[in-house]
Amino acid sequence: MQHKRTILLTGIPRSGTTLCCHLLNQQPNTVALHEPISSGSFNNSDRQLAIKVINEFVNSSRTEVLASGLVQSKQLDGSIPSNPVKSDDGHLRKEQVSPGQMRVDETLSDDFLLVVKHNALFTALVNDLVKGFMCYAVVRNPLATLLSWQTVDLPIHQGYVPMGELFDPILQRGLNERETIIDRQLYILRWFYRSFSENLDRKQIIRYEDIVDTNGEALSIVLNHDFKPESKLVNQNANRLYQDVNIELFLHRLIEEADIYSDFYDTNDLQKLAEQLRAL
Repeated sequence: MQHKRTILLTGIPRSGTTLCCHLLNQQPNTVALHEPISSGSFNNSDRQLAIKVINEFVNSSRTEVLASGLVQSKQLDGSIPSNPVKSDDGHLRKEQVSPGQMRVDETLSDDFLLVVKHNALFTALVNDLVKGFMCYAVVRNPLATLLSWQTVDLPIHQGYVPMGELFDPILQRGLNERETIIDRQLYILRWFYRSFSENLDRKQIIRYEDIVDTNGEALSIVLNHDFKPESKLVNQNANRLYQDVNIELFLHRLIEEADIYSDFYDTNDLQKLAEQLRAL
């Protein structure tokens, strides 16, 4: 039996899942949380125990926010920003969010929509999670995704996804067998896309570009009602931060392995973005 008013959101790292939380929190009777469950809650690779932890967190969060107006989430100054990492300062971009209590000032009904977002954790467990929750995933132009990974001070920068590896020994073994960062990153990208394609319907997989182009209205499917945009969104794929990355190398490797993302993007999407980046 599914939790009808709780949505689990996952996605490829740096694909816009935090932006989704930011936008969903602007909608009435909706609370969206960014990576609220501490990795310390999972002491081993027991999948069923992990599912239990997630269920208990969902239930306790629904109760807590209704009772006190407070809920646990990674946040910045009491809210979830559109981007969880800092802007460029000449170094790898670090997270600007941290765990803490977030206040929800809006009056909520008992059946408010709760959205909980974790990328690698939920992806690793998605084949079990879909039995109890409606799940959605966010993807992004794979060239923009890989370029973003080169600019952030996160495990993905070195080609690792710790929470994914904890619950998927095949992923862990595959990463350990690959010597270069780009080979590990491509393996991770394939892992995310394959997990989504095998466990979610196509309508449950949302492209970042569609979210931006519609000013968030593509998230109506998550809300199950119309999305009310509050501001105009700007596509961040052609980001000047990526100019110092070897764009041609990543473009070449992605074209070589186009089967990774071919259900959602084609090589023309990547070529067009590369042209935009060269023109910056």
